Amino acid sequence: MTLKITIQKIALCTASMFSLQAFADPNISYGLESANVTGGYDKVTFPITVNEAPFTGRNYYYALQADFIKDIDPAKGGSAIYIGLQPRDEGKNLVIFSTFGTGTTALSSNCKPGADGGSGTSCSIQYDWKLDTPYVLTMQKEYKDSTANLDVWSGHIQNKKTLETLEIGRFSVPKERLGLNHSMYHFNEYFIFNNPKYKNPEDRPCIQYSKITVYAPTGYVKNKSYPTNKIKGVRLDTGKDSCAIAQNKLNYRATNIPGTFDYINETGILNKNK
Repeated sequence: MTLKITIQKIALCTASMFSLQAFADPNISYGLESANVTGGYDKVTFPITVNEAPFTGRNYYYALQADFIKDIDPAKGGSAIYIGLQPRDEGKNLVIFSTFGTGTTALSSNCKPGADGGSGTSCSIQYDWKLDTPYVLTMQKEYKDSTANLDVWSGHIQNKKTLETLEIGRFSVPKERLGLNHSMYHFNEYFIFNNPKYKNPEDRPCIQYSKITVYAPTGYVKNKSYPTNKIKGVRLDTGKDSCAIAQNKLNYRATNIPGTFDYINETGILNKNK
């Protein structure tokens, strides 16, 4: 395998942030193999390990986002799909699986209408995922449950040590969306700062330290795998807190694991030992 990593600062609009003032970096943009993939992927896997995280209320969201081949709602935030982990108070961690856009329907009791205040469907389960434990998050089309007009997608989490697998939820989307695009990205969002009172970065407290290891996603079509074959960019220039402003430095970093498309992402590095 030939590794192609292009490190650059890129300006992407994530599904979970509405301005460049949001705190959602490091943000890693992946390019997956796509030869002969015309209708998009019907499954994506995203391995992730949380090494350190604050277990105090609501704070971080570590996620992978993909776009459907056909964006039928560009004026309403797009037709994205995403999956990720949220640390909460001890024993109350969440796993989340959601989609944006109109025409979606919740098909599980763990799901409800709406996504980030807009159209879509959001699913979540309380799951006590552990630090330093590898997990695989999966989004996949359920062919047997899909119809002529609707595709059903489900989200899952698997503990790679025990192989325990749980379904997060499932929902239907308009079939015209097709499958998932070959460009995907990981975002690391400190969503406390989405509160309007933190619009000014100088008013933001220093973010809590967090460290995660994210592994490059793999796409599938009818069980044939299409791994990541390049890093399109690593964004490290949006969102600041009071520590970053006071020291005139970034309060996060992304470290590539040599010979791979995998990264160790840290946030709150300026105040880690305080």
